[in-house]
Amino acid sequence: MRGVLPDVNLLLASAWETHAGHQKARRWLTAVGPFMTCPITELGFIRVSMSPAYAADFEDAVGYLALVQKLGSASRIHDDFNPVEIPAVTRYKDTTAAYLVRLAAAHELRFATLDKAVLKADWAQGIAYNPLEEVQP
Repeated sequence: MRGVLPDVNLLLASAWETHAGHQKARRWLTAVGPFMTCPITELGFIRVSMSPAYAADFEDAVGYLALVQKLGSASRIHDDFNPVEIPAVTRYKDTTAAYLVRLAAAHELRFATLDKAVLKADWAQGIAYNPLEEVQP
């Protein structure tokens, strides 16, 4: 694998102190080797950051994303995987995750997520993992 594609939930955890995994996620993000973001994870981060759950304003959300993109280990990939080729999912909540897992695989990346359902899904095996399980407290 060439690096990691962090899920929206991992970016959220690294950004906002109110997230239970904040400290571990921040340590992981600043220490991880090459990682990539993509328009879907970037827009998802901004959208959820501005939701009532985090109540960030647009400038703070975009500002944090800009800081992440400037990390030396960060780069961006295009959303260039065809959505009609995602594996069959049974829950509507899995559609974006299934796309991101396949996008990661197409770019020889691992998919870093905190989503327990995704981690258990057959279509995510060998690609998705929870990196916070490896971070010391």
